[in-house]
Amino acid sequence: MKIGGAIFLLFLLAATFVNAEPISRFQWKKIQDLKGIPSSQGLNNPSLYIFFDPNCAASARLFSMTVNGALFEKLDSVWIPVNSMGGSSLGKSISILKGADFSLIKKNFLSFNFKNDFGAMKESQVSNDEASEIQRSIGVWQSLSSLGTPLIAYRDKEGRYGIHLGYKPQTEIETIVAGLGGSKIAPY
Repeated sequence: MKIGGAIFLLFLLAATFVNAEPISRFQWKKIQDLKGIPSSQGLNNPSLYIFFDPNCAASARLFSMTVNGALFEKLDSVWIPVNSMGGSSLGKSISILKGADFSLIKKNFLSFNFKNDFGAMKESQVSNDEASEIQRSIGVWQSLSSLGTPLIAYRDKEGRYGIHLGYKPQTEIETIVAGLGGSKIAPY
């Protein structure tokens, strides 16, 4: 391959993943094995997973963001709660997992208190099994990121896997969403 062709190939790969980082198929499988809340019923083989903390303002902003003409919350996705901010985040994450209903995530973020970084979800008592489930999610999340939320994990149309930390810049989120494999907008 000539140098010009190699440079073009590098540019193409960089444009595909934007400032996101590629991850392996093995890491993707670990994400798929976690317990999360799908954005719609019957969601099969999603291309988008979001690690979030119920008390994270950036996660609330991502949830409410408009991306390529649609609300991010309406994208086919699985939301995986983690406890990145401490305090009441663990109990709220457990409440969301126990409820297993996307409307709980919506309620948490649409009534988010941005002044105090506080989601609207009420805390649940934490059992050992539930704490173990959250710890498993935290372990995978920590292996992927610099410990921030939201962390977006995705599979593109070509079957490549990547992650993106945060909700900015919006153009990068739009590029990721435009390149997703499978259906994109939840039917509700």
